[in-house]
Amino acid sequence: GYPTSDTFIVQDFGDDGKVYRRNFDNGIVICNPSEREVNIALEESYCLIHGTQQPSVNTGELVTTVTLSSRDGIILLN
Repeated sequence: GYPTSDTFIVQDFGDDGKVYRRNFDNGIVICNPSEREVNIALEESYCLIHGTQQPSVNTGELVTTVTLSSRDGIILLN
């Protein structure tokens, strides 16, 4: 889908980095280029991708929070 927002900061760790999010027509992307693991609470339920690559993460389940390791990202679907 197309972007529906600019990229914005969801957590700011100062010199340790920031966590970014961008909204799209069909979901959101969250990127954690920081050196910290982060827990992100979502304002509504989103669906994890249901796929075969990294099946422990890509389960297709609905989530209201996500945990991202340092230098990790995730795509969540509406």
